[in-house]
Amino acid sequence: MSRLFFGVVLTSVCASPSLGAARVIESAPIQDVDFDQTGTAVAVGLAPAEPVVGIALDARWTAVIADQADGVAPWAIDMVVTADAPGGAGGTLGWFPVGGDVTIADFPLSDFREGWNPGTPAGDYTFTFAHGNGVAAPFVSGLRDATVYLLADAPEVVSGPFVLDAAGSGRTWNRPFFIDGVSGLGPTSYETLEINPPVSGGYLIEAQVSSFNSAIFLYRGAFDPAQPLRNLLDYSLGNGSFWDGTPQGEGRVSALLFEEEPYTLVVSQWDRFPSSDGQTYEVLVTGPGAVGPIECAADANRDGAADFLDMLAFLAIAENGDPEADLNADSAVNAVDVFTFRGVLFVGCP
Repeated sequence: MSRLFFGVVLTSVCASPSLGAARVIESAPIQDVDFDQTGTAVAVGLAPAEPVVGIALDARWTAVIADQADGVAPWAIDMVVTADAPGGAGGTLGWFPVGGDVTIADFPLSDFREGWNPGTPAGDYTFTFAHGNGVAAPFVSGLRDATVYLLADAPEVVSGPFVLDAAGSGRTWNRPFFIDGVSGLGPTSYETLEINPPVSGGYLIEAQVSSFNSAIFLYRGAFDPAQPLRNLLDYSLGNGSFWDGTPQGEGRVSALLFEEEPYTLVVSQWDRFPSSDGQTYEVLVTGPGAVGPIECAADANRDGAADFLDMLAFLAIAENGDPEADLNADSAVNAVDVFTFRGVLFVGCP
């Protein structure tokens, strides 16, 4: 049973911007581009109406020429991006690593970078894509279906903490390990948080458990636990040895999220043997708008449907006197709450 059932979303607004507090103000698609360590520059005509503080990229990274035998190069995290405004205003914004995976499989990139101050010049913004990490010829990467974005400052809105009890959810899956592979440590317990960004921009998602290996995964579009690699956008392995240095028991994903698009965050146990101190996650989401779970109140067991199984799930928590079953907020769990839930179940899910 999800601890988010009938949960509360808390938000706070901070005055100063930081990572995860920038919104999209301008965008343009770019042609497919291939690049190596020497770099490939692409000029894009843009006319921002507000001061620019960063850039973002939404694309599919692909390995055009790769080490197919060992799979060690190039990876999406080997990509370096630099951005220059018209006339050299604001200097150059460097972006490395952009984020990605440690395989040569295609990787969906939807990421952002702040820390620029070119003002509001209109004209050609030049984006240069190249290999870093010492990746040299003959390896070549490519971007497909790419769009570049300019970002403006926004108040920092922190949503949460959302409490997700992965082990208590009653749901299991075989979790991803890389973007193109599934872990052999399952089936593992998991729980989900559906995110509804009200503003397109950069968001930072942080999940934490207590001193235990963990994993989090962000999906764009439909999430199907039976197809764990489908629609997987990004992930973070909190085993203490992830490529970006994430500590054990933590997960961090920064991503460009789009208004009104469905996203699902999945928090997962590392393996099939949960630890008593590693079952519950606290999740914070920081960005230019408040987010919260997209909930169907009738879906008590969180299986995506409203049916008799939800009544059984609700009766189970009501029998235990769980405060989440107190639907009329009278500080008591009784028959009134059961009748209330029956009415909710009759309405069903949209």
